[in-house]
Amino acid sequence: MAEDIGGLAQEKAAVGCIDLSNISVAAGATYEFLSHGYPGYLDEALVIGSTTSFSIIVTIDDKIFLNKTYTEYCNITQPLDYISAFEELDENGNPLGKYVVHIKNLVFKESIVISVKNNGASSMVFHNLLAKYRGG
Repeated sequence: MAEDIGGLAQEKAAVGCIDLSNISVAAGATYEFLSHGYPGYLDEALVIGSTTSFSIIVTIDDKIFLNKTYTEYCNITQPLDYISAFEELDENGNPLGKYVVHIKNLVFKESIVISVKNNGASSMVFHNLLAKYRGG
């Protein structure tokens, strides 16, 4: 029997994965890394930036669902189970200069688009832009 996830039978859902590394984004520019135009389910999206000067915009069914800066995601990490944001640390607890936002478990009926925006005054690198989803 198929698992029903947000009205989407898992056995019939195609699985998609976007896995990009070292994407440079100019100051003030936006980079769209996921655009899926069918009903589905976002298992997870992972963004790892080289600075804290970025935003992530998630549009579900043609409506902006999330549009927050890295700092704003950090501020809502505790109360929300589908978002976590933190600075990556090494085994000794020292900062690595990698800023992580992880978003998971979102259902969409028509479409999903995920973009990152560089809010800084100079270009920045996104170490990883990853999205795993099902649908369509």
